Amino acid sequence: MALTRALVALLILARTAHADVVRDAVADARQLSRSLDTLLEVAYALEDPEELRLLPSKLYGELIKDPVMAAIVENVVNQYRGGYVSASVTAGVTADLGTPAAANAAVDVGYQLPLCRVIGATASGLGGYADHEALGSYAIGGTACLPLPADTVQVSYTHRQNVRTTLLARPVVLDERRTDDLVDVQIRFYRWLGQHHQVDIMPFDINVDVSRSAETTGFGSQLATFDMAPVAWYRRGTGLPGQDQSFRFVQVHAVVQDDDTSAGGRGSEVVAISPLIVDGIHLGPDATVGANLGWIHGLGREARATEVTLVDMSGAHAELWVATAVAPFGAELRATHTMLPTYDGQIVRDNRLAARMQVATPFYSARAEGFLGRAELLRKEPGGATIGIAGGAVDVAWAVVHRVHLIGRLETARSLAAVRAADPVVSQWDFRATIGVTTHWDARWP
Repeated sequence: MALTRALVALLILARTAHADVVRDAVADARQLSRSLDTLLEVAYALEDPEELRLLPSKLYGELIKDPVMAAIVENVVNQYRGGYVSASVTAGVTADLGTPAAANAAVDVGYQLPLCRVIGATASGLGGYADHEALGSYAIGGTACLPLPADTVQVSYTHRQNVRTTLLARPVVLDERRTDDLVDVQIRFYRWLGQHHQVDIMPFDINVDVSRSAETTGFGSQLATFDMAPVAWYRRGTGLPGQDQSFRFVQVHAVVQDDDTSAGGRGSEVVAISPLIVDGIHLGPDATVGANLGWIHGLGREARATEVTLVDMSGAHAELWVATAVAPFGAELRATHTMLPTYDGQIVRDNRLAARMQVATPFYSARAEGFLGRAELLRKEPGGATIGIAGGAVDVAWAVVHRVHLIGRLETARSLAAVRAADPVVSQWDFRATIGVTTHWDARWP
């Protein structure tokens, strides 16, 4: 009755008003009345817990009537829709120059929302024969997410035992197998996920890798990588087929490496600040370009307690790339000028040109990648040096029957081999070759 009397009063007062003004006044009155009703329902629910189970639907019903709040609420709701469970299993037998015979298997299961990977687990292992003795290596990890619409936090942990890195890793490649503990934390203040746009507000990624190997005895490395930006914007599906066009604003990328105190506790760190990073900008219907331009600072130091500087260098940071995709072929060419931290308080100034090509059909897949560059090792004593580096790898897979593939990989590289600052600056060539048979199964349940 109160609402009816209010509406009648408004109509009497607005007898001479224009019709659209009257309609606006009536709509405002109704909205005010609904807001007051909602407020009363909230107050009542706080007194009567039984009403709490009905309150969310009432509030949602009121919010979606507001043109601004409706879009925000709908966006949040959509990030909790479309969740799915996925599982995959891979198994096979392989042989390479270092391991004449080995069997391997990997499993991955998880539950994914558009907001984050809510929970997941991965495990992989290899057992074989090398250097006249049994060889075993494995990796096991898990992921969990606190799926809040704001301040979303996703954490992953992986333990890897007796594993090898690729020869194309940089800046210093290690031959020996190593043990790693990796922690990856992704924090995001808010995500807007629309049909054509995704905007991440204050994304913050932290990756910590604690590694140990025979080559780095006394140099068990703690490597931490930080990436943060006020905002990252993705135009969904507007890059190359299946890819987004992206813009990251004022990104800070920091890499810090500390050595064990038993080796003197030296460390090195690199910080790059990029005002704008773009990717997926079209040069034509089948080609895109990307760029990351900014400023970089590298610092090598003694133990943190001494604050003695070994290397202090600043300069430009630049990364440019061009990509193309014409089914079933894809390729990318990338040029990089940057600095990277490494062991024993050293910094590597890395300049390289890298290329990657891939062709994929239902019957076979082939991929080739390689780089050519110059690495300058910066250290205090004895002086550093500049060395030419190069490397490449070829992968092929052929479908013998359904879910069974023949695979092969060739990998070679000339890379830096200077772990300690007292060692001479040298490079080394390495070569690896692997063949095998694998089978793969995966499924997804909405």
